[in-house]
Amino acid sequence: MRIMMIFAILATAVVIDARAGNADAAPWCAWYNALASDCAYFSQQSCLDTIRGVGGWCALNVREFWAPHTPQPRRPRHARRHDGY
Repeated sequence: MRIMMIFAILATAVVIDARAGNADAAPWCAWYNALASDCAYFSQQSCLDTIRGVGGWCALNVREFWAPHTPQPRRPRHARRHDGY
């Protein structure tokens, strides 16, 4: 029973940490190969500086691109006036 409780707590912590990690995701990723990447660059130039000499490529962070955004509040609509027909 203790092992199940510890596992549940660790699983919850991992899920919470994964959600919090996307909150401040940088828009650029340095890809060193198909599996190794580092998404910590806030400009394309800093990403290019990092991969220079070691090889790889820079691409936009997919997590940042698809991150949910908060919509802008709508302006209230004014009531339309209808003059008697």
